[in-house]
Amino acid sequence: MMPLYALLTNTEASDPLQNLPMFVGLFAAVVLLIAFFIGFYKGFRKVGWGGCVWIVTSAAFFLLERFLGAENPLKPFVSALIEEETTVAFLSSFALALVCILVGLLLHGIFSLLLRPRIKIVKSERDRFTMDENGIEYEKDEKDDGDYHSVRKGFGKPSVFGRIFGGLTCAINALAVLLVVLTLALFVVCATPLKDGALAPVFANEYMSTVKKYTFKYAFDFLIIGFILKKARNGFEKGFIESVRALVMGVGRFAGIILAFYLPFSPLILPVEQGGVEIFNLYVYRCVDAAVMMGLPATIAPIVGQIIAGLLLFVLVLLVFALLNFILKTLAEVISGIGFIRVIDGALACLVYIAIGAAICALVCSAFYVVGAYGIFDVKTLLVGNSLAKKLLELCGLYIQPVLDGFNAMIAGLIPAA
Repeated sequence: MMPLYALLTNTEASDPLQNLPMFVGLFAAVVLLIAFFIGFYKGFRKVGWGGCVWIVTSAAFFLLERFLGAENPLKPFVSALIEEETTVAFLSSFALALVCILVGLLLHGIFSLLLRPRIKIVKSERDRFTMDENGIEYEKDEKDDGDYHSVRKGFGKPSVFGRIFGGLTCAINALAVLLVVLTLALFVVCATPLKDGALAPVFANEYMSTVKKYTFKYAFDFLIIGFILKKARNGFEKGFIESVRALVMGVGRFAGIILAFYLPFSPLILPVEQGGVEIFNLYVYRCVDAAVMMGLPATIAPIVGQIIAGLLLFVLVLLVFALLNFILKTLAEVISGIGFIRVIDGALACLVYIAIGAAICALVCSAFYVVGAYGIFDVKTLLVGNSLAKKLLELCGLYIQPVLDGFNAMIAGLIPAA
């Protein structure tokens, strides 16, 4: 093997860029070493475990996919519900990935409960009688806050093994980030003329073919699993009730405000015989009568009346959503104080956020399929093997391609033949 100093000073190389992968590897090694020392200083209890859970969960999925293959035990259950082969292939793999994700989250939760530093309030073990400042003994009130004290667990200095595991965990977390950054950089380069142009010497390196092979085979699945894991953890931390409150106060309140100003100008205010709704018709025309009573001209009174109706509905919407916000916020605070219910609330939110994460991944893949169908950027050329991402892209194509065909036919029909 050629010594490192020889590689750095090799004058026979046709282009210095051929050594770029080696420099990237050295940079990654330095980053991992720094991360190890940071984790060594903090200890296992105090470092984040997200990247470690991500890599372990992804590795478990890749191993199961490789060794099970067509013998996926979840495939018969999916096949019993769906007959279409492309859908069955994706859902079987996704169900396996989902099992790995749920197990990873469960183990993360158990280790967090057992090993994370925490403060626990416990009842003091002391005599019922104590002495005042004058030395007189008296019976202590059981409701006195002094009967309880806080116990700090896991805040001490980490042990040697705790430091070592902390360093390894922090390094694995840094590795997950490096894999994402380097993978995205590789995808960008391979999808542009740089691969065969300015950076062509880099890909002439003998190691790059191996790197490309494994990157294109596993990277997209790695990103999908990581994204869904992140969404699931966010859901568990936020909780189901708090998530509902955020959704109601965000999307729901905005939709309510838009609806409040739309209704007075909508067909719903027409007379019942013309397809309107009686309650809206009566409400708006009372507001119009009020505008007339203000002395406004008959030409503008209807418009002013409708605006008044919208403003009153706007105030009503704000009051209703303020009440909903108070109720949901109070309920979330009550749940946060009851451990068992808090876990159930977080687990329910976790499942909802997993579904949201999967839906977002499907939307992204659909967008990639569309740009690939029109020759802008074909992601299929980067996918190697029978990966989860490739199956998802094929599933998106199954439903999107007929829509694209109809759209193309519609455009062709609008353009006159030459």
